[in-house]
Amino acid sequence: MVRCRWLGGGTGVVLLAAFAGLGVWGRRGPLRVDVLVAWSVTGWRSPGLTGVVRGVNLVLAPVLGWVALGVLLLVAVWWLARRAWRRAGFVALVALGFVAVWRGVTEVKVLVGRPRPVSSGFLDRVSGFSYPSGHVAAVASVCALAVLLAVRWRRWRWPVVAVGVVATAVTCVDRVYLGVHWPTDVVGAVCGVAGCALVAGALWCCRTRG
Repeated sequence: MVRCRWLGGGTGVVLLAAFAGLGVWGRRGPLRVDVLVAWSVTGWRSPGLTGVVRGVNLVLAPVLGWVALGVLLLVAVWWLARRAWRRAGFVALVALGFVAVWRGVTEVKVLVGRPRPVSSGFLDRVSGFSYPSGHVAAVASVCALAVLLAVRWRRWRWPVVAVGVVATAVTCVDRVYLGVHWPTDVVGAVCGVAGCALVAGALWCCRTRG
């Protein structure tokens, strides 16, 4: 168990370092791989596929994060009503972490100041800076929260992980397909959220078992 905590925490630190590195590099502009992938994706576009992608984008939108936050707060209140202080505190802490990550994404966008990939052709109207992807960060955060809450139940643990991975991957492809993000924008968002979740999980385990 101790080894797992160290492995998870160490992996989280590496992912956060990758997130920071991509952000620093993003200030210089897109990477070569960003440009190649962005232009390649334009060849995949078709009216039918674009309609499907826009539908997915509507479902897996940042509003999903607000729904998740509301559910977390309701769960915390429910545990408080039952005087389960520790569980209520854990859920409240998870909700606070979610808000911190979401706010952090906004601040990092301004700090990095990376332009959107206009040259690859927008299919959606967007504004603001590009790195990291707010959509991907929101979906990945919701999935990470679900995993943290389901980790105690072995029956649901891996199904929740599988659904989270698929939802996050689909959102990554969605944002690049629509031409509103560079590939490293979505990769950076995943690294940042996953890194925060792993480090937070390791610290919580150390606190509860130490």
